[in-house]
Amino acid sequence: GASDIIIPGAPALVIEMKRRDHMQSAWQDGQVEYLTAAHQAGVFACVALGCNAAWEAFEEWLTRQARS
Repeated sequence: GASDIIIPGAPALVIEMKRRDHMQSAWQDGQVEYLTAAHQAGVFACVALGCNAAWEAFEEWLTRQARS
């Protein structure tokens, strides 16, 4: 299914959130396929292990937006 964080843009940002300890997380049906399709469509797509990683991904996305 759809990822946890989706921010429209050019490119959009798609973040799948998992726990910092990835051993405590599980993938749901369709999540990998969604991320793969988003990436293939040119979206900034990633998996974030915890909120700090999600924030880092957001900051990287903003940096790339500023360069465009």
